[in-house]
Amino acid sequence: MHIRIGAFDWSLAYKWIEIPDYEKQRRKSNIDPVRNPVMWGGIFGISRSFFNSLDGYNQTLQMSGAGQNIEMSFKIWLCGGTIETIPCSHVGHLFRNRNTAAQLFNSESLMNYAAVAHMWLDEFKDMHFKKVGFVALPQVNDSVGHLALRKRLQCRSFFWFLRNVYRDLYTPLLAVASGKIRSQVKMSSASEDKASICLALIDLGSEKKLGVSKCDSSDDKNELWTLSRTGEIRQGDDCLDFPGVSLIIYPCHGGRGNQEWTYKEDGTIRQVGTKRCLTLSPDRSFLTMEQCFASDRQTWHWRRNSAGEELQVVTEKQIAVKQELAKVNI
Repeated sequence: MHIRIGAFDWSLAYKWIEIPDYEKQRRKSNIDPVRNPVMWGGIFGISRSFFNSLDGYNQTLQMSGAGQNIEMSFKIWLCGGTIETIPCSHVGHLFRNRNTAAQLFNSESLMNYAAVAHMWLDEFKDMHFKKVGFVALPQVNDSVGHLALRKRLQCRSFFWFLRNVYRDLYTPLLAVASGKIRSQVKMSSASEDKASICLALIDLGSEKKLGVSKCDSSDDKNELWTLSRTGEIRQGDDCLDFPGVSLIIYPCHGGRGNQEWTYKEDGTIRQVGTKRCLTLSPDRSFLTMEQCFASDRQTWHWRRNSAGEELQVVTEKQIAVKQELAKVNI
C-alpha cells in the first residue's frame, strides 16, 4: 500500500510528498494512521463540536480551492487537533468541472493565501510574501477575529508546527549552517593575494552552475548558502546535487539522495550517500568530489547556527506576535 501525505511550500501551494523518515519511525505498523501536515480539503471526517469550536471554514476567503484547506489544516494542528490518513479507509470523491486549484496565482487566490499567511504563519509570514513576490504587504480582512480565536483556543505557534509537525519544510531561519562557504585555501600563495575562495552559484540565464570565485566583500547573494535540516545545500529553490560524475545545481526535490550533505566538525562537506568530500581542485579553479583525506582543499569554513542562536532569532520575533494577541479582547 503506497501512501503519500499532504504538504506545501512557502507559496502555500498544496503538494503530495512521501512519508518522511520521522513519521515512518513513529508508526508501529503499515496500518497505523499517518500524520499529515495539511489535507487535500475536500474529504475529511471531523468532530462537529471541534469543527464548530474552530469557527468552521474561514468565510473571509473569497475563492473555493485556494487556501481553505491549508487554513483549516493550520487551525486543526495549532488549536488542539491532528490530521491523519487512515490506511484502511476508502472514500469516494467527484471533482467539479472547473479546476479552481489551477488558478493558484490569480489576484483573488493570492489574496486568500496572503490572508492565511497573516493569520497563521506568525514570524514566518515574510517567507510566503517573498516566495510569491509581494513587494508591499496586502491588507487582510478579519485578522482581529482570528487573533481572538487563537487566544480563546490557546493555539500553538507556527514555530511549534515546524518543530513538531512539518519538520522537513525548508526554513532559512532554522538552517543548520548559513552564509558564505569559504575554502581553507586562499586565492594564491603569493603574499599579495591572500583573498578567500568562496563557493558561488553562477547564473548563466539558461542554466545555473556551481563555481568558485574570490569572496565578495559584500553579501553577494550568489555566495550565500544554507544547510537545511534535511541536509540540502541551498540557494532558494536550487540545491547542490552530485549524481555521480560532476557537481551540478538542480531544483531541490526534498528526496535526499544526491542532494543530502553533512558539514562535519573537521570542516569537510560530505555527501551522505557516497561519503565523498567536496574538494577544491589543485589549481583552485573548480570543484570535484573525492575520497576524504586530510587536506586544506577539503576544509571549508561555514557559519554554524547553534540551537541557541536559532531559538533566539525566532523567539525575538514571537514576542511581537504574543504582544499582538494580548491586545485582543474576547
